[in-house]
Amino acid sequence: MDNFKNIITLILGCNGNFKTILESNDDGNFNMSKLEIGDLILRRMLGTKTKIYHAGVFCGQNDVIQFSVAPHCSTQDPEGRVGSRSKAILNNPPSSFNCSVSKCQALSEQTGEVDKVSVKKFISGQKYFVLRLTTGPPRDLQENINMAMDDNRDYHLFNNNCLHFALRLLGGTPGPMPRSQPMDDEDERSESEELKALTTQN
Repeated sequence: MDNFKNIITLILGCNGNFKTILESNDDGNFNMSKLEIGDLILRRMLGTKTKIYHAGVFCGQNDVIQFSVAPHCSTQDPEGRVGSRSKAILNNPPSSFNCSVSKCQALSEQTGEVDKVSVKKFISGQKYFVLRLTTGPPRDLQENINMAMDDNRDYHLFNNNCLHFALRLLGGTPGPMPRSQPMDDEDERSESEELKALTTQN
């Protein structure tokens, strides 16, 4: 899970040419008919007031594949709900630390878990954005997804998080998550304005 400014920075650094396909609106409806296999879905984390998002990839048949910290060692549950301890950190982060979990967790590897959930369960009524590669999904995406289901890599907030996982599925080679960006809620720009950086690159 990553703050939105860092998500855009990581995608740009991975040379990801994406366009925005869908974004949430006030009525809370989600247009499944517009989804295509390989779409990158960014969903605001449950239980937070900051612009921190969870990433997953649409696999078809109403499934989204995601990577997160395994429940037994996480401060969030498998659906991305943040526990009270992490929620306090998210809403009142230390000045030198701008991530979505405790400092101890961010600086250490945690057991990772790959699973698939329905689109509705992944979105969970939260704000979302759907991005699509302008070149289309990689030819080996289904093979990547099949292999990823048996992936046993550890989760690390800066080096191997949900967005790293999603971008690798889509053929990218993402670098480490930036650590020096300010928290998104300190920036007056909206997520839609942040996304313009992707359009500018294309």
